[in-house]
Amino acid sequence: MGIKRIIADLGWKKKTLLFSSFFILGMIAVGLVGSYTIFTQNNTIQQTLKASEYRVDQAVGSQLMLLEMMRSQAQVIAEVNKKEIRFAAKDALRSLSLLDESFQNLQAVLEGNRKVEQLRESLEQVRPALIEVIKAARKNDDASAIEQSKEMSSLMERIEGLSAEIVQDERDDMAVKLAELQQKGRDTIMMLAVGIGLFVLLSLIVSLFVATQVTTPLKRLQASMLAMSEGDLQVKLLGESKDEIGLTVSAMLKMSEKLHETISQIERAANRVSDESVSINQTAEGCGQAMAERLSECVERVREHSENAINHSDLVVEHISQAEEAVTSSAKTSQHVSSLVSDTMSGFETFQDDMRDVVQMTAHLSQATTKISTITESIQRISGQTNLLALNAAIEAARAGEHGRGFAVVADEVRNLANDTEEFAREIASLVDGVSSNVEQTNKKLLSVEQEALTNISSLQEVVTQTESSHTQISSVNTTMQQMFDVINQQRAVLNGFDDSVQQLESLSVDGKQQTESLRSTASAMMSAAEELRNIVRTFKL
Repeated sequence: MGIKRIIADLGWKKKTLLFSSFFILGMIAVGLVGSYTIFTQNNTIQQTLKASEYRVDQAVGSQLMLLEMMRSQAQVIAEVNKKEIRFAAKDALRSLSLLDESFQNLQAVLEGNRKVEQLRESLEQVRPALIEVIKAARKNDDASAIEQSKEMSSLMERIEGLSAEIVQDERDDMAVKLAELQQKGRDTIMMLAVGIGLFVLLSLIVSLFVATQVTTPLKRLQASMLAMSEGDLQVKLLGESKDEIGLTVSAMLKMSEKLHETISQIERAANRVSDESVSINQTAEGCGQAMAERLSECVERVREHSENAINHSDLVVEHISQAEEAVTSSAKTSQHVSSLVSDTMSGFETFQDDMRDVVQMTAHLSQATTKISTITESIQRISGQTNLLALNAAIEAARAGEHGRGFAVVADEVRNLANDTEEFAREIASLVDGVSSNVEQTNKKLLSVEQEALTNISSLQEVVTQTESSHTQISSVNTTMQQMFDVINQQRAVLNGFDDSVQQLESLSVDGKQQTESLRSTASAMMSAAEELRNIVRTFKL
Protein backbone atom coordinates (compact mmCIF):
# COMPACT_ATOMS: atom_id res chain seq x y z
CA MET A 1 0.00 0.00 0.00
CA GLY A 2 2.91 2.33 0.82
CA ILE A 3 4.68 1.60 -2.49
CA LYS A 4 1.39 2.07 -4.36
CA ARG A 5 0.87 5.40 -2.59
CA ILE A 6 4.43 6.53 -3.38
CA ILE A 7 4.02 5.56 -7.07
CA ALA A 8 0.62 7.31 -7.20
CA ASP A 9 2.18 10.53 -5.86
CA LEU A 10 4.91 10.57 -8.55
CA GLY A 11 4.43 12.64 -11.68
CA TRP A 12 3.87 10.80 -14.96
CA LYS A 13 7.21 12.04 -16.28
CA LYS A 14 8.99 10.40 -13.33
CA LYS A 15 6.77 7.31 -13.64
CA THR A 16 7.64 6.97 -17.33
CA LEU A 17 11.36 7.37 -16.61
CA LEU A 18 11.08 4.89 -13.70
CA PHE A 19 9.27 2.23 -15.74
CA SER A 20 11.56 2.78 -18.76
CA SER A 21 14.59 2.45 -16.48
CA PHE A 22 13.10 -0.74 -15.02
CA PHE A 23 12.64 -2.26 -18.49
CA ILE A 24 16.06 -1.12 -19.66
CA LEU A 25 17.80 -2.43 -16.52
CA GLY A 26 15.89 -5.71 -16.83
CA MET A 27 16.95 -6.14 -20.44
CA ILE A 28 20.54 -5.22 -19.54
CA ALA A 29 20.50 -7.74 -16.65
CA VAL A 30 19.10 -10.51 -18.87
CA GLY A 31 21.64 -9.67 -21.57
CA LEU A 32 24.53 -9.63 -19.09
CA VAL A 33 23.48 -12.94 -17.49
CA GLY A 34 23.01 -14.56 -20.91
CA SER A 35 26.28 -13.17 -22.22
CA TYR A 36 28.19 -14.28 -19.12
CA THR A 37 26.63 -17.74 -19.24
CA ILE A 38 27.37 -18.14 -22.95
CA PHE A 39 30.91 -16.82 -22.45
CA THR A 40 31.49 -19.26 -19.56
CA GLN A 41 30.10 -22.16 -21.56
CA ASN A 42 32.23 -21.26 -24.56
CA ASN A 43 35.34 -21.19 -22.36
CA THR A 44 34.34 -24.52 -20.81
CA ILE A 45 33.74 -26.04 -24.25
CA GLN A 46 37.07 -24.73 -25.53
CA GLN A 47 38.94 -26.06 -22.49
CA THR A 48 37.15 -29.41 -22.70
CA LEU A 49 37.83 -29.67 -26.40
CA LYS A 50 41.48 -28.74 -25.91
CA ALA A 51 41.87 -31.30 -23.12
CA SER A 52 40.10 -33.98 -25.12
CA GLU A 53 42.09 -33.16 -28.23
CA TYR A 54 45.28 -33.24 -26.19
CA ARG A 55 44.44 -36.65 -24.75
CA VAL A 56 43.44 -37.93 -28.17
CA ASP A 57 46.64 -36.50 -29.61
CA GLN A 58 48.66 -38.21 -26.89
CA ALA A 59 46.89 -41.50 -27.55
CA VAL A 60 47.37 -41.13 -31.32
CA GLY A 61 50.99 -40.17 -30.74
CA SER A 62 51.49 -43.30 -28.69
CA GLN A 63 50.07 -45.32 -31.57
CA LEU A 64 52.43 -43.59 -33.97
CA MET A 65 55.38 -44.15 -31.70
CA LEU A 66 54.37 -47.80 -31.45
CA LEU A 67 54.24 -48.10 -35.23
CA GLU A 68 57.58 -46.33 -35.50
CA MET A 69 59.07 -48.79 -33.01
CA MET A 70 57.65 -51.75 -34.92
CA ARG A 71 59.03 -50.36 -38.15
CA SER A 72 62.47 -49.88 -36.53
CA GLN A 73 62.29 -53.41 -35.15
CA ALA A 74 61.50 -54.78 -38.56
CA GLN A 75 64.32 -52.75 -40.08
CA VAL A 76 66.76 -54.08 -37.49
CA ILE A 77 65.78 -57.60 -38.46
CA ALA A 78 65.94 -56.82 -42.17
CA GLU A 79 69.37 -55.15 -42.23
CA VAL A 80 72.43 -57.24 -42.95
CA ASN A 81 75.18 -54.69 -42.63
CA LYS A 82 76.27 -54.26 -39.06
CA LYS A 83 76.46 -50.56 -39.42
CA GLU A 84 72.93 -50.42 -40.71
CA ILE A 85 71.86 -52.81 -38.02
CA ARG A 86 73.41 -50.55 -35.44
CA PHE A 87 71.65 -47.48 -36.85
CA ALA A 88 68.40 -49.41 -37.02
CA ALA A 89 68.87 -50.56 -33.43
CA LYS A 90 69.43 -47.01 -32.36
CA ASP A 91 66.25 -45.98 -34.14
CA ALA A 92 64.39 -48.78 -32.50
CA LEU A 93 65.66 -47.83 -29.04
CA ARG A 94 64.92 -44.17 -29.72
CA SER A 95 61.41 -45.15 -30.85
CA LEU A 96 61.04 -47.20 -27.71
CA SER A 97 62.15 -44.24 -25.60
CA LEU A 98 59.80 -41.91 -27.43
CA LEU A 99 57.02 -44.48 -27.02
CA ASP A 100 57.79 -44.69 -23.34
CA GLU A 101 57.79 -40.90 -23.07
CA SER A 102 54.54 -40.69 -24.99
CA PHE A 103 52.91 -43.25 -22.70
CA GLN A 104 54.21 -41.37 -19.65
CA ASN A 105 52.56 -38.20 -20.98
CA LEU A 106 49.45 -40.21 -21.70
CA GLN A 107 49.56 -41.63 -18.19
CA ALA A 108 49.96 -38.10 -16.77
CA VAL A 109 46.98 -36.93 -18.82
CA LEU A 110 44.85 -40.00 -18.15
CA GLU A 111 45.85 -40.50 -14.56
CA GLY A 112 44.03 -43.41 -12.94
CA ASN A 113 42.91 -44.87 -16.29
CA ARG A 114 42.93 -48.68 -16.09
CA LYS A 115 43.77 -49.17 -19.79
CA VAL A 116 46.71 -46.80 -19.50
CA GLU A 117 48.01 -48.87 -16.61
CA GLN A 118 47.60 -52.00 -18.72
CA LEU A 119 49.41 -50.27 -21.58
CA ARG A 120 52.24 -49.31 -19.24
CA GLU A 121 52.58 -52.92 -18.06
CA SER A 122 52.64 -54.12 -21.68
CA LEU A 123 55.35 -51.61 -22.56
CA GLU A 124 57.46 -52.81 -19.65
CA GLN A 125 57.21 -56.33 -21.11
CA VAL A 126 58.04 -55.11 -24.61
CA ARG A 127 61.26 -53.36 -23.60
CA PRO A 128 63.24 -56.55 -22.68
CA ALA A 129 61.86 -58.39 -25.68
CA LEU A 130 62.89 -55.56 -27.99
CA ILE A 131 66.39 -55.59 -26.51
CA GLU A 132 66.59 -59.34 -27.17
CA VAL A 133 65.48 -58.76 -30.77
CA ILE A 134 68.15 -56.08 -31.22
CA LYS A 135 70.77 -58.36 -29.72
CA ALA A 136 69.83 -61.22 -32.00
CA ALA A 137 69.76 -58.87 -35.01
CA ARG A 138 73.21 -57.55 -34.20
CA LYS A 139 74.44 -61.15 -34.11
CA ASN A 140 72.77 -61.65 -37.46
CA ASP A 141 70.66 -64.33 -35.81
CA ASP A 142 67.62 -63.53 -37.90
CA ALA A 143 65.80 -66.66 -36.90
CA SER A 144 66.12 -65.87 -33.22
CA ALA A 145 65.21 -62.19 -33.90
CA ILE A 146 62.20 -63.27 -35.92
CA GLU A 147 61.23 -65.71 -33.23
CA GLN A 148 61.53 -62.99 -30.60
CA SER A 149 59.52 -60.66 -32.83
CA LYS A 150 56.81 -63.26 -33.15
CA GLU A 151 56.72 -63.56 -29.38
CA MET A 152 56.41 -59.73 -29.18
CA SER A 153 53.62 -59.62 -31.71
CA SER A 154 50.94 -60.55 -29.17
CA LEU A 155 52.22 -57.83 -26.85
CA MET A 156 52.30 -55.35 -29.71
CA GLU A 157 48.78 -56.28 -30.76
CA ARG A 158 47.67 -55.85 -27.19
CA ILE A 159 49.44 -52.49 -26.98
CA GLU A 160 47.93 -51.44 -30.29
CA GLY A 161 44.47 -52.57 -29.18
CA LEU A 162 44.78 -50.74 -25.88
CA SER A 163 45.97 -47.63 -27.71
CA ALA A 164 43.04 -47.84 -30.11
CA GLU A 165 40.64 -48.38 -27.21
CA ILE A 166 42.14 -45.43 -25.35
CA VAL A 167 41.76 -43.26 -28.46
CA GLN A 168 38.22 -44.49 -28.96
CA ASP A 169 37.41 -43.97 -25.25
CA GLU A 170 38.77 -40.45 -25.40
CA ARG A 171 36.77 -39.74 -28.53
CA ASP A 172 33.65 -41.17 -26.89
CA ASP A 173 34.38 -39.18 -23.72
CA MET A 174 34.83 -36.06 -25.84
CA ALA A 175 31.53 -36.80 -27.59
CA VAL A 176 29.79 -37.28 -24.21
CA LYS A 177 31.26 -34.05 -22.88
CA LEU A 178 30.23 -32.26 -26.05
CA ALA A 179 26.72 -33.67 -25.58
CA GLU A 180 26.75 -32.52 -21.94
CA LEU A 181 27.95 -29.08 -22.99
CA GLN A 182 25.24 -28.94 -25.63
CA GLN A 183 22.69 -29.93 -22.99
CA LYS A 184 24.05 -27.23 -20.70
CA GLY A 185 23.76 -24.77 -23.59
CA ARG A 186 20.16 -25.82 -24.13
CA ASP A 187 19.58 -25.55 -20.38
CA THR A 188 21.14 -22.11 -20.43
CA ILE A 189 18.98 -21.11 -23.37
CA MET A 190 15.95 -22.51 -21.54
CA MET A 191 16.95 -20.63 -18.40
CA LEU A 192 17.37 -17.43 -20.39
CA ALA A 193 14.00 -18.07 -22.07
CA VAL A 194 12.38 -18.63 -18.64
CA GLY A 195 14.08 -15.50 -17.33
CA ILE A 196 12.90 -13.51 -20.32
CA GLY A 197 9.42 -15.00 -19.91
CA LEU A 198 9.39 -14.07 -16.21
CA PHE A 199 10.64 -10.59 -17.08
CA VAL A 200 7.94 -10.27 -19.76
CA LEU A 201 5.34 -11.51 -17.25
CA LEU A 202 6.62 -9.04 -14.67
CA SER A 203 6.55 -6.34 -17.35
CA LEU A 204 2.94 -7.25 -18.15
CA ILE A 205 2.03 -7.10 -14.45
CA VAL A 206 3.75 -3.71 -14.10
CA SER A 207 2.04 -2.52 -17.31
CA LEU A 208 -1.35 -3.68 -15.98
CA PHE A 209 -0.61 -1.91 -12.71
CA VAL A 210 0.35 1.27 -14.55
CA ALA A 211 -2.70 0.95 -16.82
CA THR A 212 -4.88 0.52 -13.71
CA GLN A 213 -3.26 3.59 -12.19
CA VAL A 214 -4.20 5.51 -15.35
CA THR A 215 -7.59 4.06 -16.27
CA THR A 216 -9.15 3.82 -12.77
CA PRO A 217 -9.04 7.58 -11.98
CA LEU A 218 -9.88 8.38 -15.61
CA LYS A 219 -12.99 6.15 -15.44
CA ARG A 220 -14.00 7.81 -12.17
CA LEU A 221 -13.39 11.21 -13.71
CA GLN A 222 -15.40 10.22 -16.82
CA ALA A 223 -18.34 8.99 -14.71
CA SER A 224 -18.22 12.18 -12.61
CA MET A 225 -18.12 14.37 -15.73
CA LEU A 226 -21.12 12.52 -17.22
CA ALA A 227 -23.05 12.97 -13.94
CA MET A 228 -22.14 16.68 -13.86
CA SER A 229 -23.18 17.08 -17.51
CA GLU A 230 -26.61 15.73 -16.51
CA GLY A 231 -26.86 18.35 -13.73
CA ASP A 232 -25.83 16.20 -10.75
CA LEU A 233 -23.57 18.43 -8.66
CA GLN A 234 -23.69 16.06 -5.66
CA VAL A 235 -21.03 13.82 -7.18
CA LYS A 236 -17.81 13.58 -5.17
CA LEU A 237 -14.44 13.39 -6.92
CA LEU A 238 -11.62 11.59 -5.08
CA GLY A 239 -8.15 12.90 -5.98
CA GLU A 240 -5.84 10.86 -3.74
CA SER A 241 -2.69 10.86 -5.89
CA LYS A 242 -0.43 13.81 -6.54
CA ASP A 243 0.40 13.03 -10.18
CA GLU A 244 -1.03 14.85 -13.20
CA ILE A 245 -4.26 12.80 -13.15
CA GLY A 246 -4.66 13.36 -9.40
CA LEU A 247 -4.05 17.08 -9.84
CA THR A 248 -6.61 17.10 -12.69
CA VAL A 249 -9.14 15.33 -10.45
CA SER A 250 -8.40 17.85 -7.66
CA ALA A 251 -8.91 20.74 -10.11
CA MET A 252 -12.21 19.17 -11.27
CA LEU A 253 -13.24 18.78 -7.61
CA LYS A 254 -12.54 22.48 -6.99
CA MET A 255 -14.45 23.38 -10.17
CA SER A 256 -17.41 21.22 -9.05
CA GLU A 257 -17.44 22.83 -5.61
CA LYS A 258 -17.20 26.32 -7.15
CA LEU A 259 -19.98 25.48 -9.64
CA HIS A 260 -22.12 24.12 -6.79
CA GLU A 261 -21.53 27.32 -4.81
CA THR A 262 -22.27 29.48 -7.88
CA ILE A 263 -25.52 27.64 -8.70
CA SER A 264 -26.56 27.90 -5.02
CA GLN A 265 -25.84 31.64 -5.06
CA ILE A 266 -27.83 31.98 -8.30
CA GLU A 267 -30.73 30.07 -6.72
CA ARG A 268 -30.66 32.28 -3.61
CA ALA A 269 -30.37 35.39 -5.80
CA ALA A 270 -33.32 34.22 -7.92
CA ASN A 271 -35.40 33.67 -4.79
CA ARG A 272 -34.48 37.11 -3.46
CA VAL A 273 -35.22 38.71 -6.83
CA SER A 274 -38.57 36.91 -6.92
CA ASP A 275 -39.40 38.08 -3.39
CA GLU A 276 -38.30 41.62 -4.21
CA SER A 277 -40.37 41.51 -7.43
CA VAL A 278 -43.45 40.45 -5.45
CA SER A 279 -42.77 43.24 -2.96
CA ILE A 280 -42.30 45.76 -5.78
CA ASN A 281 -45.48 44.53 -7.46
CA GLN A 282 -47.48 44.81 -4.23
CA THR A 283 -45.97 48.20 -3.42
CA ALA A 284 -46.60 49.47 -6.95
CA GLU A 285 -50.16 48.15 -6.90
CA GLY A 286 -50.96 49.64 -3.49
CA CYS A 287 -49.11 52.87 -4.14
CA GLY A 288 -50.56 53.39 -7.61
CA GLN A 289 -54.13 52.66 -6.56
CA ALA A 290 -53.97 54.68 -3.35
CA MET A 291 -52.15 57.57 -4.97
CA ALA A 292 -54.52 57.63 -7.93
CA GLU A 293 -57.62 57.52 -5.71
CA ARG A 294 -56.41 60.14 -3.25
CA LEU A 295 -55.07 62.41 -5.95
CA SER A 296 -58.26 62.08 -7.97
CA GLU A 297 -60.33 62.82 -4.86
CA CYS A 298 -58.22 65.84 -4.01
CA VAL A 299 -58.39 67.07 -7.60
CA GLU A 300 -62.19 66.77 -7.55
CA ARG A 301 -62.39 68.61 -4.25
CA VAL A 302 -60.05 71.34 -5.41
CA ARG A 303 -61.99 71.66 -8.66
CA GLU A 304 -65.29 71.84 -6.75
CA HIS A 305 -63.97 74.43 -4.30
CA SER A 306 -62.44 76.47 -7.10
CA GLU A 307 -65.73 76.44 -9.03
CA ASN A 308 -67.56 77.51 -5.87
CA ALA A 309 -65.01 80.25 -5.30
CA ILE A 310 -65.42 81.47 -8.88
CA ASN A 311 -69.20 81.43 -8.52
CA HIS A 312 -69.00 83.38 -5.26
CA SER A 313 -66.57 85.77 -6.86
CA ASP A 314 -69.06 86.40 -9.66
CA LEU A 315 -71.70 86.95 -7.02
CA VAL A 316 -69.44 89.39 -5.17
CA VAL A 317 -68.73 91.24 -8.40
CA GLU A 318 -72.41 91.48 -9.05
CA HIS A 319 -72.96 92.79 -5.54
CA ILE A 320 -70.13 95.27 -5.93
CA SER A 321 -71.69 96.49 -9.19
CA GLN A 322 -74.98 96.93 -7.46
CA ALA A 323 -73.27 98.72 -4.59
CA GLU A 324 -71.50 100.98 -7.04
CA GLU A 325 -74.74 101.82 -8.75
CA ALA A 326 -76.26 102.50 -5.35
CA VAL A 327 -73.42 104.83 -4.42
CA THR A 328 -73.73 106.63 -7.75
CA SER A 329 -77.42 106.95 -7.22
CA SER A 330 -76.87 108.28 -3.68
CA ALA A 331 -74.39 110.80 -5.02
CA LYS A 332 -76.98 112.09 -7.48
CA THR A 333 -79.82 111.97 -5.05
CA SER A 334 -78.82 112.89 -1.56
CA GLN A 335 -82.51 112.78 -0.56
CA HIS A 336 -82.32 109.05 -0.68
CA VAL A 337 -79.04 108.86 1.23
CA SER A 338 -80.45 107.10 4.21
CA SER A 339 -82.27 104.46 2.19
CA LEU A 340 -79.29 104.00 -0.13
CA VAL A 341 -76.92 103.77 2.81
CA SER A 342 -79.19 101.16 4.34
CA ASP A 343 -79.20 99.22 1.07
CA THR A 344 -75.46 99.58 0.91
CA MET A 345 -75.02 98.36 4.44
CA SER A 346 -77.26 95.41 3.62
CA GLY A 347 -75.21 94.69 0.52
CA PHE A 348 -72.00 94.95 2.54
CA GLU A 349 -73.39 92.57 5.07
CA THR A 350 -74.24 90.17 2.27
CA PHE A 351 -70.78 90.79 0.82
CA GLN A 352 -69.26 90.12 4.23
CA ASP A 353 -71.12 86.81 4.39
CA ASP A 354 -69.95 85.94 0.88
CA MET A 355 -66.42 86.92 1.83
CA ARG A 356 -66.59 84.64 4.82
CA ASP A 357 -67.72 81.85 2.51
CA VAL A 358 -64.83 82.63 0.16
CA VAL A 359 -62.40 82.61 3.11
CA GLN A 360 -63.77 79.23 4.23
CA MET A 361 -63.45 77.94 0.68
CA THR A 362 -59.84 79.11 0.45
CA ALA A 363 -59.20 77.46 3.82
CA HIS A 364 -60.61 74.22 2.39
CA LEU A 365 -58.48 74.78 -0.67
CA SER A 366 -55.42 75.25 1.57
CA GLN A 367 -56.26 72.01 3.37
CA ALA A 368 -56.61 70.27 0.01
CA THR A 369 -53.17 71.54 -1.02
CA THR A 370 -51.81 70.33 2.32
CA LYS A 371 -53.27 66.86 1.62
CA ILE A 372 -51.80 66.95 -1.89
CA SER A 373 -48.40 67.80 -0.34
CA THR A 374 -48.82 64.81 1.99
CA ILE A 375 -49.65 62.60 -0.98
CA THR A 376 -46.62 63.84 -2.93
CA GLU A 377 -44.42 63.15 0.10
CA SER A 378 -45.86 59.62 0.21
CA ILE A 379 -45.13 59.26 -3.51
CA GLN A 380 -41.57 60.45 -2.94
CA ARG A 381 -41.12 58.05 -0.04
CA ILE A 382 -42.54 55.16 -2.09
CA SER A 383 -40.28 56.16 -4.98
CA GLY A 384 -37.30 56.11 -2.62
CA GLN A 385 -38.31 52.63 -1.37
CA THR A 386 -38.78 51.47 -4.95
CA ASN A 387 -35.36 52.88 -5.86
CA LEU A 388 -33.85 51.05 -2.85
CA LEU A 389 -35.56 47.79 -3.88
CA ALA A 390 -34.30 48.26 -7.46
CA LEU A 391 -30.78 48.89 -6.09
CA ASN A 392 -31.01 45.68 -4.01
CA ALA A 393 -32.21 43.79 -7.08
CA ALA A 394 -29.27 45.22 -9.10
CA ILE A 395 -26.84 44.12 -6.36
CA GLU A 396 -28.30 40.61 -6.30
CA ALA A 397 -28.18 40.50 -10.11
CA ALA A 398 -24.52 41.57 -10.02
CA ARG A 399 -23.81 38.77 -7.55
CA ALA A 400 -25.47 36.32 -9.90
CA GLY A 401 -22.91 37.24 -12.56
CA GLU A 402 -23.69 36.36 -16.17
CA HIS A 403 -27.02 34.78 -15.24
CA GLY A 404 -28.19 38.02 -13.56
CA ARG A 405 -27.44 40.38 -16.42
CA GLY A 406 -31.12 40.46 -17.45
CA PHE A 407 -32.12 41.25 -13.86
CA ALA A 408 -29.58 44.10 -13.82
CA VAL A 409 -31.29 45.66 -16.87
CA VAL A 410 -34.73 45.25 -15.26
CA ALA A 411 -33.41 46.72 -11.98
CA ASP A 412 -32.01 49.73 -13.88
CA GLU A 413 -35.40 50.26 -15.57
CA VAL A 414 -37.14 50.04 -12.18
CA ARG A 415 -34.67 52.53 -10.69
CA ASN A 416 -35.17 54.92 -13.65
CA LEU A 417 -38.94 54.57 -13.22
CA ALA A 418 -38.63 55.33 -9.50
CA ASN A 419 -36.45 58.37 -10.26
CA ASP A 420 -39.01 59.62 -12.82
CA THR A 421 -41.84 59.11 -10.31
CA GLU A 422 -39.87 61.00 -7.66
CA GLU A 423 -39.25 63.81 -10.17
CA PHE A 424 -42.95 64.02 -11.03
CA ALA A 425 -43.73 64.05 -7.30
CA ARG A 426 -41.33 66.96 -6.85
CA GLU A 427 -43.04 68.84 -9.70
CA ILE A 428 -46.45 68.19 -8.10
CA ALA A 429 -45.09 69.39 -4.75
CA SER A 430 -43.68 72.50 -6.44
CA LEU A 431 -47.05 73.21 -8.12
CA VAL A 432 -48.92 72.56 -4.88
CA ASP A 433 -46.54 74.89 -3.04
CA GLY A 434 -47.25 77.56 -5.65
CA VAL A 435 -50.99 77.02 -5.35
CA SER A 436 -50.76 77.07 -1.56
CA SER A 437 -48.81 80.30 -1.70
CA ASN A 438 -51.43 81.85 -4.02
CA VAL A 439 -54.21 80.60 -1.78
CA GLU A 440 -52.53 82.18 1.24
CA GLN A 441 -52.13 85.48 -0.59
CA THR A 442 -55.76 85.30 -1.70
CA ASN A 443 -56.84 84.53 1.84
CA LYS A 444 -54.87 87.49 3.15
CA LYS A 445 -56.37 89.80 0.54
CA LEU A 446 -59.85 88.47 1.29
CA LEU A 447 -59.29 89.14 4.99
CA SER A 448 -58.10 92.57 4.06
CA VAL A 449 -61.20 93.12 1.91
CA GLU A 450 -63.39 91.85 4.75
CA GLN A 451 -61.70 94.25 7.10
CA GLU A 452 -62.21 97.05 4.65
CA ALA A 453 -65.84 96.00 4.26
CA LEU A 454 -66.24 96.25 8.02
CA THR A 455 -64.60 99.64 7.92
CA ASN A 456 -66.92 100.69 5.09
CA ILE A 457 -69.92 99.51 7.05
CA SER A 458 -68.78 101.64 9.99
CA SER A 459 -68.35 104.51 7.60
CA LEU A 460 -71.82 103.98 6.24
CA GLN A 461 -73.13 104.05 9.79
CA GLU A 462 -71.35 107.32 10.29
CA VAL A 463 -72.94 108.51 7.04
CA VAL A 464 -76.31 108.05 8.70
CA THR A 465 -75.26 110.44 11.45
CA GLN A 466 -73.06 112.65 9.30
CA THR A 467 -75.10 113.42 6.26
CA GLU A 468 -73.05 116.55 5.60
CA SER A 469 -70.10 114.52 4.50
CA SER A 470 -72.16 112.01 2.50
CA HIS A 471 -70.67 113.02 -0.82
CA THR A 472 -67.16 112.52 0.44
CA GLN A 473 -68.06 109.19 2.04
CA ILE A 474 -69.82 108.04 -1.13
CA SER A 475 -66.73 108.88 -3.15
CA SER A 476 -64.65 106.91 -0.70
CA VAL A 477 -67.07 104.00 -0.96
CA ASN A 478 -66.92 104.25 -4.75
CA THR A 479 -63.16 104.08 -4.60
CA THR A 480 -63.31 101.17 -2.16
CA MET A 481 -65.77 99.40 -4.41
CA GLN A 482 -63.40 99.83 -7.31
CA GLN A 483 -60.58 98.37 -5.23
CA MET A 484 -62.80 95.49 -4.23
CA PHE A 485 -63.64 94.96 -7.86
CA ASP A 486 -59.93 94.86 -8.67
CA VAL A 487 -59.30 92.42 -5.80
CA ILE A 488 -62.13 90.21 -7.01
CA ASN A 489 -60.67 90.27 -10.52
CA GLN A 490 -57.28 89.29 -9.08
CA GLN A 491 -58.95 86.51 -7.08
CA ARG A 492 -60.65 85.31 -10.27
CA ALA A 493 -57.29 85.26 -12.06
CA VAL A 494 -55.75 83.32 -9.14
CA LEU A 495 -58.63 80.85 -9.21
CA ASN A 496 -58.24 80.43 -12.96
CA GLY A 497 -54.50 79.75 -12.44
CA PHE A 498 -55.38 77.33 -9.66
CA ASP A 499 -57.72 75.57 -12.10
CA ASP A 500 -54.80 75.22 -14.49
CA SER A 501 -52.71 73.78 -11.63
CA VAL A 502 -55.50 71.33 -10.86
CA GLN A 503 -55.50 70.24 -14.50
CA GLN A 504 -51.73 69.76 -14.30
CA LEU A 505 -52.23 67.73 -11.11
CA GLU A 506 -54.78 65.61 -12.93
CA SER A 507 -52.33 65.09 -15.80
CA LEU A 508 -49.61 64.17 -13.30
CA SER A 509 -52.04 61.76 -11.66
CA VAL A 510 -52.61 60.05 -15.01
CA ASP A 511 -48.84 59.95 -15.63
CA GLY A 512 -48.29 58.52 -12.16
CA LYS A 513 -50.86 55.84 -12.84
CA GLN A 514 -49.14 54.98 -16.12
CA GLN A 515 -45.76 54.87 -14.37
CA THR A 516 -47.25 52.60 -11.72
CA GLU A 517 -48.63 50.28 -14.41
CA SER A 518 -45.18 50.26 -16.06
CA LEU A 519 -43.62 49.46 -12.67
CA ARG A 520 -46.07 46.59 -12.19
CA SER A 521 -45.26 45.28 -15.70
CA THR A 522 -41.53 45.48 -14.93
CA ALA A 523 -42.05 43.68 -11.61
CA SER A 524 -44.04 40.96 -13.42
CA ALA A 525 -41.21 40.61 -15.97
CA MET A 526 -38.73 40.29 -13.09
CA MET A 527 -40.91 37.62 -11.48
CA SER A 528 -41.09 35.69 -14.79
CA ALA A 529 -37.33 35.96 -15.27
CA ALA A 530 -36.74 34.83 -11.65
CA GLU A 531 -39.04 31.85 -12.16
CA GLU A 532 -37.22 30.96 -15.39
CA LEU A 533 -33.88 31.18 -13.56
CA ARG A 534 -35.21 28.95 -10.76
CA ASN A 535 -36.35 26.41 -13.38
CA ILE A 536 -32.82 26.42 -14.82
CA VAL A 537 -31.34 25.97 -11.34
CA ARG A 538 -33.75 23.07 -10.61
CA THR A 539 -32.08 21.09 -13.41
CA PHE A 540 -29.01 20.83 -11.13
CA LYS A 541 -28.91 18.46 -8.15
CA LEU A 542 -27.42 20.49 -5.32
